[in-house]
Order: sequence, then C-alpha cells, then structure tokens
Amino acid sequence: MTKRTCPKCKSKNLAKFLYGLPRSIEPFEKRIEEKKIILGGCSTDWDSPNWRCNDCGHRWQNNSKLKAFMSEIGRICPKCVSKIIALIFWGYPGDMDWYLKAIDAREIVPGGCLVTDHDPKWACIECLFRWGERDDD
Repeated sequence: MTKRTCPKCKSKNLAKFLYGLPRSIEPFEKRIEEKKIILGGCSTDWDSPNWRCNDCGHRWQNNSKLKAFMSEIGRICPKCVSKIIALIFWGYPGDMDWYLKAIDAREIVPGGCLVTDHDPKWACIECLFRWGERDDD
C-alpha cells in the first residue's frame, strides 16, 4: 500500500482528522502528540477536511464519491471543485427585475432562449464549466 502524500507539497508527514467527541482522550494522547491525528470537534460539514499536512499546513478532503454526488446536485464544480455554482436559466424571463437581480447575486446564469434536450443545468462561476442535465420539473 502506498503512503498518502500531501497534494500541495508531496510530504508524507500527515495527520488524520478525527471528528466526534472522544469518550476518553487517553487512547489518542500519543498519536495527538506525534501529530498523527487531530481532534476535529463534533461539528462537521460535507467538505470538512480529513487530512492535514504537518509540513505545509494544507488541509483537504479526499472522498471522491461524495464530490461526485455534490457535483451532481450542483453544490461543487466537477472540474475545478469551486463551490460558487449557479443554476442555468433557460428561456426568456417574464420578470426582468428578478432575472437581473438573480444574475447579479450569482444565483443564475443566462442559458438563452434556444433549447435542446441536452442542455446543462449547472454553471461554475469561476471556471465557466457547465454540466448536469436540465430538468423542467
């Protein structure tokens, strides 16, 4: 088995985040002192890091199945992993004020009036990548 490395500096000097409230700190004391684990606390989010590089301080999360799911539901870009995602608005807006405000707020991006049956649903504001399958439900 190959040892994990930091995606930023390639160091193998890593610590694993441990989330939750330990019943006792005793079993973890040695590994905490050796910087092999970090107590991450009780509160966690879908993109909370699960690794930290002890050399450069970079933190990351490497759950590829979770990333694929989150991109499917429009929470992260599958290309650049940005979280700044907008719904693509297809058709002509009836309420132009709402439409312009939503564009300014980066909630939507204009898709245009001409549509096909393979139009994307999501757009990344940072890299402009478009993906997903538009549904008209």
